[in-house]
Amino acid sequence: MLKTTTLLSILLALCISVSPAQIKQHTKDYRSSSHGWDDWDDIWDWEFDSRPMIEINYGDVTFDHKNFKGSFSENGLVEFKIGYSSLDRSGYSLVALQENFLFISRVSPSLKSDIDRDYDYKVEMLRGGFGWRKGLGYNSGHLSIIPYNQTAIAWSKIDENPFPSTTPPINAHLSLTDIIEGTDIIERYEDSYRFSVANEAGLKIELGPMIAFNGGYEVNTIFPRVKTWEMLGSFALEYGALGLLDEFIEEIEFSTPEAAPIVSFVLRSALHYTFYHLRQEDMNWPIKSEASLTFESFKIGTTFTF
Repeated sequence: MLKTTTLLSILLALCISVSPAQIKQHTKDYRSSSHGWDDWDDIWDWEFDSRPMIEINYGDVTFDHKNFKGSFSENGLVEFKIGYSSLDRSGYSLVALQENFLFISRVSPSLKSDIDRDYDYKVEMLRGGFGWRKGLGYNSGHLSIIPYNQTAIAWSKIDENPFPSTTPPINAHLSLTDIIEGTDIIERYEDSYRFSVANEAGLKIELGPMIAFNGGYEVNTIFPRVKTWEMLGSFALEYGALGLLDEFIEEIEFSTPEAAPIVSFVLRSALHYTFYHLRQEDMNWPIKSEASLTFESFKIGTTFTF
């Protein structure tokens, strides 16, 4: 399983890195930097003329599964990232952000609420992996405001937890069949690392050369199993669509560069969220397949760059 998902993550990263959107095409002053905002051509180049960074995040997490009829507990998240960050200034008061990082995070009800409801399924999860963040934003003096999009490849492990109580009247709406089916769904993810992919859309505010604050909304798909070629086909469709979308965004860059950060952020975010929503029902959409476990989180954090 681990070998298969490792191979899949490498192939997926290579697929992303060679899409048309990743090719350098710096033909205007505002994109003259050697690491322009749309330069996704080498996610393995970790230092890329940049500075070390450390980031700490906290957030709220909501789990969901199409066929799960019970309720999940409220969950909090803490996350630690370490990697490299580059912020290149160019013409038209624009700045280009590029970050590559490793991360580890913990999800637990104890990080969110002291309320212990016996009818909730308690989710304790550990995950880790690597990711990359890109953005184009606005700069004024020492202040930069940068809308960004982020992708991460992770392995997630849910700890074994007792299934919630069916004590009436709170959980009387759950039948014995619902409980058995719910148990089977969750047990597919427990006590083993599962391959997952996350996309985040957010805003980063750089207050100076060393510190920045960020807030983002992340959607994460945890796959119950890996069917390599079907999964690669699904991701090839998503990033093929992203490549076509980038051709349209590039036209906006040339004609109205000051509008490019917002237009790019909105369109890229919408595309990734659409595919995330489709995979909630079919994990390898458009191929008919098993529903996946998903979670969404709102995070705030602080980044220190050295």
